[in-house]
Amino acid sequence: MAVAYRSFLSVDQGQSLVDTVIEHVGRWAAAKAATIPTASPGRYTLGHNDIITVLTENSDGAHVYRWSRLHPSAHAPSDIKRATITAVEYADKAGWLWTELVPPAVTDRAHPWPAGFMCVPGFLRSLIGALSCYDGRTPAAAEPQWVSSSHLPDLMDYLADETRRGAVFVASHEVSSPEALETWALQASWELVGLGTMFLLEPAAEPAFNEMVGMAHAVRPGTVRTYAPNVTLDDPADPQRHPTLSRPKIESSHARRIAHILGMAQRDHAARAPLPEYVNEIDALLAEKERLAEDMPAPARPIPEQHGAPSHNGWSPWPQAPHSAQDLQTENARLRELLDQHTGGSTHNPDDYEAAMITAIQNLFDQWMMHRLARVSRPATNGHVDSGLSPGAG
Repeated sequence: MAVAYRSFLSVDQGQSLVDTVIEHVGRWAAAKAATIPTASPGRYTLGHNDIITVLTENSDGAHVYRWSRLHPSAHAPSDIKRATITAVEYADKAGWLWTELVPPAVTDRAHPWPAGFMCVPGFLRSLIGALSCYDGRTPAAAEPQWVSSSHLPDLMDYLADETRRGAVFVASHEVSSPEALETWALQASWELVGLGTMFLLEPAAEPAFNEMVGMAHAVRPGTVRTYAPNVTLDDPADPQRHPTLSRPKIESSHARRIAHILGMAQRDHAARAPLPEYVNEIDALLAEKERLAEDMPAPARPIPEQHGAPSHNGWSPWPQAPHSAQDLQTENARLRELLDQHTGGSTHNPDDYEAAMITAIQNLFDQWMMHRLARVSRPATNGHVDSGLSPGAG
């Protein structure tokens, strides 16, 4: 089975992992006009091409939760056949969070084209901001993180972390002001959430970082370097594992195009990396419960108010207008998902056309929302990571 997006993260012990997932998935699903009770187990049929399954299980001291949405008739390369999030919470150790988006099988597609680019699910972006998540021993953040000289030892530990699955991205500031770099990095890392974290070197930290890692592993001025897990500084062959996104490529491409380039590489890597065996065991248990749920009558659910015709794959493109800042943030992320799925990597001139499309749609959306929500202020984003790395320069 092909996987278009896969994220696997651990979550600190002592957090309300399952309850937080239920809250954020429920908010995200409601924005997509899927108003079913995310905390109530069952199989809910919203339409012939729209089935949601909620599963819970208590096994060996673990509280297990899974929410999945299936579109049986999905056939376009840009369609999502199945979206699944699985959360496992333990009382005495760290839990974990597994998210997957699966496209239609090649045999089910209307055209033999490769599957489309699947953007980061909106619920995962907000979850990573609400929970202390890690890729191995490396903090996972929803936004780029600034690194000062005093935090360089932490960054060196992240580079050497052999337990992480995804990449660590380190960006040079030397040809940009800190403000310009932060703005660019937020867009360029937009599709890395759940797959890797980008770190921005403060002016004083960059030369010190390059001295620590040595010339072969250094970050060149104005570039971004991708560090695979288990960086080994004393191995002469190791630098070849850590590619650099060149300054000419960065300067000639829109930041959203860079996001697609970096995101596609990490999606491919994450899909190929095997999951831990304990995850496969719980997955098999939940798969069996889902098969049993197919034979049970569907639980009663409230009938949502219709605000627009469903799309070709059962996802309603125009749910009710948001009435809060949090709803606005969720709806904005949803529109970016739709845009990425239908324009990512498929234009004749990706750099110019995609940038123009994003700018135009974002401006129209912002104008519409400002008119509808004139008194709503956009909440500040908290990208803080517990290690002490700061989301703001200085």
